[in-house]
Amino acid sequence: MENIIDTISLLLVVAIVAYPFFLARYAEKHSKWLWLVVIIVVLNGFLSFGYFAFDDWITRWQLSYYGYDFYGMSEKEIYGNVETCNRERVDCLLHHWMGIGWPLRAMFMYVMVTLLHLVACLVMHGLFRLGHAMRKT
Repeated sequence: MENIIDTISLLLVVAIVAYPFFLARYAEKHSKWLWLVVIIVVLNGFLSFGYFAFDDWITRWQLSYYGYDFYGMSEKEIYGNVETCNRERVDCLLHHWMGIGWPLRAMFMYVMVTLLHLVACLVMHGLFRLGHAMRKT
């Protein structure tokens, strides 16, 4: 189960990091750099939202799978259905789940990744132009 979750998370991270490089080649062929910037801004929003929403949903699902009671009033009620061998795993999941919420984490990631992608596209655009200038001479 954890391998599947880690694989899906890894695929989402790879998609977030890699897609601008594929789009930049298309934008260079068709001279659509403004559309590339718009697509990056919109797609980063969707991918950031999707990654952290998935992370929150899967953490809640794992907690309920291990027997954690979200509506318990005392520690005995909350951990009543959790087996002792799974107690440490549930505590790790709770520490991951608590803290700042996933929407705030998604916003932070959106800002950082969007800036990184825009700088990377600017550098790639400069390299493409430099390559075209070198081929013409």
